[in-house]
Amino acid sequence: MRLAPFVLIASASLAAFAVAEQLPAGALNDEVFIGDNFIQFGPVWRLAAFGNAHLSLSHKNSGGTPVIFRGDGTVHRGVPSWTGWASGRATSPKDVYFGMNTIQIGNWRIGSPDNGHHFSVAYRNPANNQIKTCVIFRKDGTVHYGNGHRSDYHTFGQSIFHSNVKYVNRGLEIGGWRIGEWDDLHFPIQAATGYTAMIYRKDSTAHNGNGVRRDYNSYHGAQKRDVLWPTTRTGAQNLVWVNKARSWEEARDECVARGGWLWAPKLANLNQDELNQQYWTGWNDNQEEGVFLDMSGKTLEPNSEAWATNEPNDWPNDTPGEENCAHKRSDNRLNDANCSGARKFFCQIDDPANPLFKYRTDKKNFEQAALACKQDGRMKLFRPRTKEELKTVGKRAAIGDQGFWVGYIQEANEGDWRGATRMGKPWGLPMPDGLWHGNEPNNAGGHEDCVNKHAPQNDGLNDMPCGHATNFICTSL
Repeated sequence: MRLAPFVLIASASLAAFAVAEQLPAGALNDEVFIGDNFIQFGPVWRLAAFGNAHLSLSHKNSGGTPVIFRGDGTVHRGVPSWTGWASGRATSPKDVYFGMNTIQIGNWRIGSPDNGHHFSVAYRNPANNQIKTCVIFRKDGTVHYGNGHRSDYHTFGQSIFHSNVKYVNRGLEIGGWRIGEWDDLHFPIQAATGYTAMIYRKDSTAHNGNGVRRDYNSYHGAQKRDVLWPTTRTGAQNLVWVNKARSWEEARDECVARGGWLWAPKLANLNQDELNQQYWTGWNDNQEEGVFLDMSGKTLEPNSEAWATNEPNDWPNDTPGEENCAHKRSDNRLNDANCSGARKFFCQIDDPANPLFKYRTDKKNFEQAALACKQDGRMKLFRPRTKEELKTVGKRAAIGDQGFWVGYIQEANEGDWRGATRMGKPWGLPMPDGLWHGNEPNNAGGHEDCVNKHAPQNDGLNDMPCGHATNFICTSL
């Protein structure tokens, strides 16, 4: 019998889902893995989205696909070609988001629209925003199919910025429902009422609970625990330990995709750290050689006591660009290293009570927006550093399809774009390369000195007259 961590198991029937742990903004345990448009539950089950409006649950070893949801609102099964295990699918996280009682994979939402009464799988067509609900599970254990005609009980109106999703061993808890691997053979859909609405099997069969089945359900006595790293062990709050080794860039992108940031510990945090191993930090000098910044642009001085002796040294041979990312050593000091190395890491995730980001729809011009952020807890306008950050943070905002200011502004010299201060002045560091969309900036009309994310189909930034009133994103990072 496989035992779940953190708790003694009294019965084999509880082994697969014995512990639920909070998954704020996408924190992972060792047995729930996120990749390119898929979530993997244990070693053999994947829930994966496909570009042409399909979402399938598939089994690695048997090749079984017990359920395939289509964007037209219909449900199918048993088509091996629609497996999430096809070769070529990247394992780095992409287009998977956790929210309030919902998860999003590509253009699909899975979750509860009404705090556990119903649990649905729905698709939104990006071309026309039309929604189709494929299936609705009810807390009484019954199943109701959309058959291409239903568009109710979906979760597209729910935030995917703040998250209350929780994880269980090899599964997720989403708004009073649990999904995930029970064992190699079974993947149940479980209601908190104790009913099991559906059991998918690796032989491509699906078994309806019909309002009577209560087996394969872990809500009978399971306990919950908090997954956040204890504050006493680092002196920092809202940390999530990601126990998977990745390159620095992959670690940064995964934290952003989960609604947080790659954590950059300060000296006091290092002195308090009880974790006796190496991990990536957010400190890096990718933007300017020798100037180590965190994700918010704060500087770590070269002579800081946070550095190990004779670090940073840009080894080997002091060649600029060889070692641009800082990791914490086992002696609780920092060392600069090549960013391509694989290490584990902490994400500092968002907390609804003390958010990293605030999405403002009270449209203001650029200077007014910067001042409003300053007055709102001394925040500042969001400054994306990569297009991936821009896409991810913007996608989590309800205002994302309407455009929003970002914290860059043009200096007196044409083409000198810099980070804006809290007063909306161009006194910050230069704007990173690679953020503009297409032929931007184009200075249309001759007065476009501020920067916004404009049309939703654009993957980059646009220059805009500073007097224009639009939405904006404030951040404490």
